[in-house]
Order: sequence, then C-alpha cells, then structure tokens
Amino acid sequence: MTNEQKALMDVKKDVLKLWNRKEVLSNALVKRMLDLTARNIGDITRKYKLSSQESTRLTESVENYVFSIIEEKIYEELDDISTEAMKISLAEQFGMKLSDKKAELRENLLTIKDWLELIDVEKCQKICIWIKSFIFEQLQPN
Repeated sequence: MTNEQKALMDVKKDVLKLWNRKEVLSNALVKRMLDLTARNIGDITRKYKLSSQESTRLTESVENYVFSIIEEKIYEELDDISTEAMKISLAEQFGMKLSDKKAELRENLLTIKDWLELIDVEKCQKICIWIKSFIFEQLQPN
C-alpha cells in the first residue's frame, strides 16, 4: 500500500468518526466535516510526506468521499420530502388546504440546496436542478 493510499484510509476513518455522531445533517455539520477534513488533509500530508501532486489527488479523493456520504443522506431526505409532497397532493385533491406544509417542504429543500453550495462538486448541480424542478412542479402555493 502506498503512502497516498494509507493517507486516504486515515482521512476516511476520521471522516467516519465525525459522521458516526448520528447528528442530523445540517449546514453546521456539513461545514464542520469539510473544515475538519481540510485541516486533517494537511496533517496527513505532512505525516506521510506526500508530494504536492499526491496531496492534490488525496484532496480530490477525500472531497468525493465526503460528498458521497452527504449525498446518500441528501437522497434519503429528498425521498422523504417527495413522499410527503405526494401525500399533500392527494390531500389537496380532497379539498384540504396545505400551503403551510408545502412552505415547510420548500424550506427543507432550500436548506439542502444550501448544504450543496458548501461543497464544490459537479454532482451538486444535478441535485440542485432536481430541487428547483420539484419545487416548481410540486410545491407551489395553492
């Protein structure tokens, strides 16, 4: 195993320690994960004496790893939101007015969009486009 691979394993272990706190995904948690991971990469780079090229590859790998963890949680939340939106849509077909519930779901989606903006990864665009479309199609006020 190369020093770069060992370094990546160390950083991944530290990221999982942060994630295992079972905290609710929030702006604060995402920011803390990214900040601590960035700091950790510097320490790990020095520990394993990585070149600047190895350090750059390590940073890219870690960013993708952190994003994959966050992405999984985001998709769980998006699934919950879409299920809730479907329930609201059915209730509205029976004459119920649920503008407050729609507004709450819109806020939840916009919060997820804020999390994504903390991360500079191309995959974020795909999810942001989905969020905008979903709000436009499903969560318009009555």
